[in-house]
Amino acid sequence: HHVAESGFKALARALRQAVEIDPKTGGLAPSTKGVL
Repeated sequence: HHVAESGFKALARALRQAVEIDPKTGGLAPSTKGVL
């Protein structure tokens, strides 16, 4: 149970970071190129 919960939290954190605007890209939404 704890393993699945920690994995889910890690996934949610990664998704949130992917959705957040990256200041290094000049305010544009981060591209998915090179991520998948």
